[in-house]
Amino acid sequence: MCAHPVILSVIAAIFIFAIVYLSFYLPRKGKTWDYDPGGRKGEFETHAGRYQALAQLMFGAAAASIAFLIGFLVNIDPAKSRSVYNLRLERATPSITLFLCLSATFGLGYALFQALFYEDYVHARYPRESNQPRETYTGAKYAWNLTLAASGLLYFIIAYILAAVWMFAGS
Repeated sequence: MCAHPVILSVIAAIFIFAIVYLSFYLPRKGKTWDYDPGGRKGEFETHAGRYQALAQLMFGAAAASIAFLIGFLVNIDPAKSRSVYNLRLERATPSITLFLCLSATFGLGYALFQALFYEDYVHARYPRESNQPRETYTGAKYAWNLTLAASGLLYFIIAYILAAVWMFAGS
């Protein structure tokens, strides 16, 4: 008995996420990170725009790819003869779509958590009420952000590798 391709894809995605997180977390465990490059207050905001733009690009490319696949499935005419590549892409679509959805979700998650962690950092680092700043951007948070970005990109790449493998295997 074989598991459904989507279940296998979910298991693979969880495994990939865990490996990526641990590879980013373990070297950063117990450390804190400064959002102010060069110690200049607010300097990160100039960098944040670039990072957010990359997350938007990843989201947009994944969403467009999902839209293409859905359009492909909706427009299949069972009355017409179909090529072997058309049939192979149809079989691969569930797993490809899952990885593209994960890519889009992780791209959005990266943008959200980057903003959330930065706001938390700024309010803790430069408090109005006291003169005791706190470091809140821990190695775990940094690893989480890096993992969301890296996993989102990996899932996007995996989706296209799956498409190529499914379509051209045995050709």
